[in-house]
Amino acid sequence: MTEDPNAMLARASARLKGDKALSDAAQAAWDRICTAIGKRALAARPRPKVFEVHHETQVCRAAFLTVIADGGTIEQAEAAGFERTQLPEEG
Repeated sequence: MTEDPNAMLARASARLKGDKALSDAAQAAWDRICTAIGKRALAARPRPKVFEVHHETQVCRAAFLTVIADGGTIEQAEAAGFERTQLPEEG
């Protein structure tokens, strides 16, 4: 059985709220993921629809937050986000 997404989000949120440095690192990693999604969308021909980009962002978000909720590092969470939608990692 799959975990309730709200429970996973609550665990990730609690972990991030409890550690400012972790939260700042997570925000920086998430910004890199969103930048990569945006760059890929702008470079694609034909351009994807807004809902397609939104869906891709939400899929990455779920992968990213699941790793954080499960106690993984920010680097692991960022890698999971990039991997989930086959984004090239920014380097």
